[in-house]
Amino acid sequence: MVELKAPLTTLWRGKDAFEEVKTLQGEVFRELETRRTLRFELDGKSYFLKWHKGTSLKEIVKNLISLRMPVLGADREWHAT
Repeated sequence: MVELKAPLTTLWRGKDAFEEVKTLQGEVFRELETRRTLRFELDGKSYFLKWHKGTSLKEIVKNLISLRMPVLGADREWHAT
């Protein structure tokens, strides 16, 4: 499911949001193998993009061995907005 908020709803109407995200340029705060965090500007406002390409089995096992629940989605970010 993809749910966009303004101004992205009008800017990317009829376009593939995932392809559009790949073209965004901005200040990169973190870039790892499976995720990237950057700040970009749109219509004079700043936004953060947290791009996750999925969690590896290695990361899941590492978290379980450390007695931590692995993060498998963006629920925390979604509920924080």
